[in-house]
Amino acid sequence: MSENTAKSMPCIEARISRLNSDTDSNVKAFATIIIDNAFVITGVKIKDLGKGLFVGMPCKKYTSGEQVKYYDVCYPITREAHDDMTKAVLDAYSIYLEEQALLSEDT
Repeated sequence: MSENTAKSMPCIEARISRLNSDTDSNVKAFATIIIDNAFVITGVKIKDLGKGLFVGMPCKKYTSGEQVKYYDVCYPITREAHDDMTKAVLDAYSIYLEEQALLSEDT
């Protein structure tokens, strides 16, 4: 890419796959991220860590000695991409909750 070519951020869309019914868990919902209608990331978690919502990328669990550890299997490289993905997921979650509230009012 030449220096004169401006970088544009890809189109990022998020959808809520499902809410977590386990009320004891800090995981509130699961989401899917779609990038430029060409790449999908499933297994994204929305967690409530007590100080606000956190968007966690899909991860793998492994053991190191007696310790259980996790590593993300995919993740945004830049701060801008991270912020855009987080915003897309949290916006989708907010809209999903509003729609669910409206549906429950209608019944």
